[in-house]
Amino acid sequence: EMLRNRIATLVLGVVARLAGKSDSSANRGNDLRIQRVLEWMHMHPDAQPNAGELAGIAGLSQASFFVHFKRITGCSPKDYAQRQRIELAAAALRAQPQCSITRVAHAHGFSSSQYFATVFRRYFGVSPADYRKG
Repeated sequence: EMLRNRIATLVLGVVARLAGKSDSSANRGNDLRIQRVLEWMHMHPDAQPNAGELAGIAGLSQASFFVHFKRITGCSPKDYAQRQRIELAAAALRAQPQCSITRVAHAHGFSSSQYFATVFRRYFGVSPADYRKG
């Protein structure tokens, strides 16, 4: 899953460059800063840093960080982290069929199984139970 997310991030960066959005050397430098944040997020999936902390990792102001993060990933840092957590939870649902859905939800940072199911359905179009069934 982490490899798939990393590849998706790299592909998004290439698409942005091909679209002419990353022509300047300043954007290339900022792309590398955002890539550093994405790598950090993938290495620390359970962490829930605030925007200021992520901007600090990138070495950018919060405003600049948000602009470049959205340009590269297509979403906000919060949405990106949530997508990452829900993808890890989906992998756990299939890899650990004996584990309850509530336990998987809590293990991946969701406060309730109801909220987890709502977010899960938004990303996958099915309930966690139906996803687990295959």
